[in-house]
Amino acid sequence: MYAKRGILGRIQEKAKITFTGCWEITAGNNSNGYPRFMFNGDAYQAYRFVWEICHGEIPEGLNVLHKCHNKICVNPFHLNLGTAQDNASDITIDQLEQKEKNLEVCSTNKNPIMLKELERETIQKVLEENKYSRTKTAAILGTSTTTLWRKIKKYKLL
Repeated sequence: MYAKRGILGRIQEKAKITFTGCWEITAGNNSNGYPRFMFNGDAYQAYRFVWEICHGEIPEGLNVLHKCHNKICVNPFHLNLGTAQDNASDITIDQLEQKEKNLEVCSTNKNPIMLKELERETIQKVLEENKYSRTKTAAILGTSTTTLWRKIKKYKLL
């Protein structure tokens, strides 16, 4: 697992947040279109890197899957573990239709996801996964403990 202070913040800086909450990285994509991330001189698939930063190592035999079906998304809440078979079978007609509806919502500017809500959810999730350690959470999110504390109070997370 990768454990460097501020690394998730560095990834977020490179990402564009969409109306669906995806954190899209379009630079540095490999030949299959998946974003890569450089860390200590080595290239990593960005979504796998984010998974390991937020959730720990990926067990053998499992893959990191995109719930949002957006391969350039690195939002840790849009990622989950599954087998290759899970990945091949999880896109259904209903999901594709929902994706089309989401695109329509975006083009008409109805119901956009608020960035503050996404930030609140991200902080809450990382806090919970780190047993409410503000030091660990701040390091993962790439912010200072002071800034994290202000946001915790702002969003009333404790």
